[in-house]
Amino acid sequence: MGSINIWMQMLGFNRNDPDRGVARYLETTGFVPESICGLLFNPDFVNLHRGMDEEYTLFQDNCSYHGIPRNKERERQPWTNYDLRQLIAELKKHGIDFYAGLMGSYCFDMYHHEWVSDHPEVRCMARDGDGALFCLKRLKDGSYYEDFFAEKLVQTLVDYDCAGVHLADSFCPAGRPCVADYSCDMVGQFIDHTGIRLPDEVMATMQSNELADRCIRADYIWANLREEWLAFYEWRWERFFQKVCAAVHAVGKKVWVLGMYCTDPFETRYIYGFNSKRVMDAGVDCMTANILPTSVAMNFPDREYYFHRYHMDLPFLRAQVGEDHGIVTMVGVQDASEEWSVLDHQPVKLERDIYTMTAFQSPVKAGGLKPATDGLFLCLGDGIPHDRWQFLKSRMDTGLGVDAERSWSPMVLWSDTADDRTIGEYIRTRRTSAHRQSFEIFKQGTPFGGAVRSDMLDGFEGVLFVPNFDLLSGDEQKTLAAANFPWVGTVPQGFDLTACGIEPVLSCTDGFSDYPMTAFMVGDGLTDALKAEVAALCAEDDGKPSTGDLPEADNYPLRSMLPFRKLTTGFVKACGAMLRAAMFTQFPVTASEPMMALRLKNGRDRLFLYNADDGHYVHVVVTSGEDIRSADIVTPYPVLPVRWVSEKNTGFGFNYNASRTEMRKFQMKMAPSGVNIVDIDRMK
Repeated sequence: MGSINIWMQMLGFNRNDPDRGVARYLETTGFVPESICGLLFNPDFVNLHRGMDEEYTLFQDNCSYHGIPRNKERERQPWTNYDLRQLIAELKKHGIDFYAGLMGSYCFDMYHHEWVSDHPEVRCMARDGDGALFCLKRLKDGSYYEDFFAEKLVQTLVDYDCAGVHLADSFCPAGRPCVADYSCDMVGQFIDHTGIRLPDEVMATMQSNELADRCIRADYIWANLREEWLAFYEWRWERFFQKVCAAVHAVGKKVWVLGMYCTDPFETRYIYGFNSKRVMDAGVDCMTANILPTSVAMNFPDREYYFHRYHMDLPFLRAQVGEDHGIVTMVGVQDASEEWSVLDHQPVKLERDIYTMTAFQSPVKAGGLKPATDGLFLCLGDGIPHDRWQFLKSRMDTGLGVDAERSWSPMVLWSDTADDRTIGEYIRTRRTSAHRQSFEIFKQGTPFGGAVRSDMLDGFEGVLFVPNFDLLSGDEQKTLAAANFPWVGTVPQGFDLTACGIEPVLSCTDGFSDYPMTAFMVGDGLTDALKAEVAALCAEDDGKPSTGDLPEADNYPLRSMLPFRKLTTGFVKACGAMLRAAMFTQFPVTASEPMMALRLKNGRDRLFLYNADDGHYVHVVVTSGEDIRSADIVTPYPVLPVRWVSEKNTGFGFNYNASRTEMRKFQMKMAPSGVNIVDIDRMK
């Protein structure tokens, strides 16, 4: 069972209670979380920490996120440093770790005179102006902010006896290399690290941080040295965390980071210059992956609902960093400061988020699978009444209770080599990334069960999707050429697969893209019906334009995505059809709606059935090639048991007591945007 961790404002506790509100809060939740991350928000909690020799009131924007006056439960209270220290001690009595949650925001002295106001040199200097704290920069005296921060952070964590720190928005990650930071400091660090000499006309700007001079540096570097600039950022983040983690670990504390921002590993590297694997290897203890499709969609009505895109971030992240690093997945519940509530306004989609992010699996070295996430990180957990906590807890228990031994659904291949090569390939061609291809297939009705690293393919028995096969290493290509499991891959049109020892049983090319990709199928699953289906799907143009020529400067992952070459919808569906055909050879069960399937350790098969219609109920029909002994609904909805459909009956029927010979097909009603989970016991 994975852990439950809560990110919350101080508004969730009551400083007037003898225990500062801990007992009251736990009575409301009805359970004891693994940890609580106090959203203390402003980094001045550390930057301006004054020690514990005297009692003083914390800043307004430490007492509530952005200094808001209230949540549903209570008014903001003037917490003191002594109050907070006692709260942490009371939580510790219940076995709850407390993390100090910091963002890098700069509020222009709105709530107090901020440290950054006296050190404007460490503000982010972008193409379009100055922003928040940018922690990779140097102070006026030439020292690095990270050295100052590490020392102050250790003092703060020890004085309050926190379990550790959580670095989030505008702190980590921060700064998008396409637009920032092009200050003399950061460009100077880049030159010092790489030894690259910029043209004289660019070097002539290196004494000025005026906007025009920043833009000269930005234009040249992004156009001519993009890979080197991104690699420099990855190195700087690694160096930052080597220092911070070493200092924090030396006093027995931990470092948690947000790390990615609704982005997959490639986007995180390209948009933020942040390599999650390198950062976690540098010492970060846990990444709180912010996969928030529903709350983001609710706040940006003019943008697409990125449900599939965001959720596929998780299996890719797990495969990238490996099984030994901590990941807890953020669940967007509600936020009184930002004034949104998925819990109140989209509860069915909240269920879908929880069930999906806890369903993804990852192979482990010891054999078998583990969930891609080690637990959940609730955002935010203050101001929630007891009955809503009961709703949340029951859904979390269902999701975290998955105990799988294999995925029947296809897995996606992760390759470190291909990930590295994708950066340069994207810059040159804007070819679709592995993540983009995968989530588009998921979106068109073929969910994935997770991702598998290329060094974990020995003994793999499932169905594999291999996006951008040509970017793999030679050894990885040889491994797949010799594989005894079915798989589907993609390559650019014209790539010679036979040179790799691969003879596909079926292939198709996206004839309507400005960068055509070919999908191919290896191994079992080929039928005449599949040939016809794939040919028909690839013959249709969806009329959508390519975005490969659009500018990147306005990219912001919450609202849009990187521009890629066109993936035609029919081609994507053809990829899904081939994957499902291969899956059927191992798991002869189909559904009329998208289905993810896992084999549980108790011998039953767990089906996750998705209603892709956001506005209407649908009936999902599940059909098995083998008799089913039983089918039990795991989710609270539907209330009625499955309805068995007789092969003699052309309608759905309402037979709850079918004879044994009839038990190969059943149906259920599904809520709009809902997920039904059902466990079946096949008579094999």
